[in-house]
Parts: sequence; structure tokens; C-alpha cells
Amino acid sequence: MRYWSMSFITPIGLIALYTISDYQTIIDKMGYVNLVISFGAPRPSGVTPENGFTWVDASHLPLVPLFLLYRNNQISPNFPYTAENVLKNEIVSPQEMG
Repeated sequence: MRYWSMSFITPIGLIALYTISDYQTIIDKMGYVNLVISFGAPRPSGVTPENGFTWVDASHLPLVPLFLLYRNNQISPNFPYTAENVLKNEIVSPQEMG
């Protein structure tokens, strides 16, 4: 099992106000996920699923300080395909991601 998600959470109480999970995103032709997050700006015309983008409209979130929390869950500690194993500036191919 692999699973990742990103949540906007409040710093006090750690309340998740919005979460997007891996299965809710578009994977582009190179195997990457590209999230474009808007806090009220209109969607650019090129930001479409066909172009490999996932649009996140966060304009409904309250105007309070928020943290963006990334979770990467996996079943085995020996599972090598995790974000913590990707070196800075390293390009990882879809074949390597399993």
C-alpha cells in the first residue's frame, strides 16, 4: 500500500480544513503530479487535466494561518519508493516509482 495526501491544517488544534489525496490528482505524461492551488485567482487557461494539472480551489478556506501538511503512508519500512528517498533536484522516472 502506498498513499499520500496534502492537507491544509490550522496551527491550533491541527484541524484539517481541506485534503487532497493521491487518487484525486492527475498524473502527467512524465509521471508527476502538478497541483495548482488558488486562493481566489481565476484558473489559467492552460491549467487543465489534459495538460497534467490538478486545480485546487482553496478560496473557500477561512483567512487564518494554515500549514500545508504532506503525508506519505506506506505499509513496509523497507519500501524504497518514498519521497524521503528522493535526493534534492533528482528526477525520478515513472518506472522507478513502481
